Amino acid sequence: MARPRSKHSLEVELDSFLDIMTNCIGILVIIVVLAMINSSQMTFIFRTPLARKSEKEPLFFECSNGRVAYIDKVTLDKKMEEYRQAIHLRGLKEVEIQQMAESKLYKIESEHYQLDLERLNVDNLMVLVPRKADQGESVQKLDQAESAYKKLVKGIDTEKNFVFFIVRPDSFDVFRKARKLLWDSNIQAGWEPLKAGRPITFGSVGRQAVVD
Repeated sequence: MARPRSKHSLEVELDSFLDIMTNCIGILVIIVVLAMINSSQMTFIFRTPLARKSEKEPLFFECSNGRVAYIDKVTLDKKMEEYRQAIHLRGLKEVEIQQMAESKLYKIESEHYQLDLERLNVDNLMVLVPRKADQGESVQKLDQAESAYKKLVKGIDTEKNFVFFIVRPDSFDVFRKARKLLWDSNIQAGWEPLKAGRPITFGSVGRQAVVD
């Protein structure tokens, strides 16, 4: 036989608790549906890399050691031409020219780079040598108002120039930041990776540079 229920036992009413749970679940379902509707109406923009040639003149930057530095190729080209004219006017022999290069007394340099004169004389190749390991600006510096990179960006003529990055394996963070600043200013940009330790070179026909 069943034991008689004690007069002092409490009966638990679950109806109110179930009503609360049902209401909470219903609200969550409505929130999920609204979120799905809103997301379907949102527009997401992704920049798709599409390499193409450009008629504009490239401005070169190197991203290395977590920093971005300007390669002032205009200055380097000008000084290289002056160097060659000086050699021609002085009528130096090949041995004398090589001795001049080895002596390191004559330099073709810009703010951040100088040319390897030995390679220039032998291979007719512009091989860039960084003047300092920590040259250029870091990611944090690019956010500051006095950033030299920002000043260069403001002076770019978008009708004549675009920016081309040479990116080392350790410097993709600063590259992405520097490129975003260009995109924010509607400036075209291209890039190519370069292995650590491999020098930047420009041949007699220049360097192939494309935009994304």
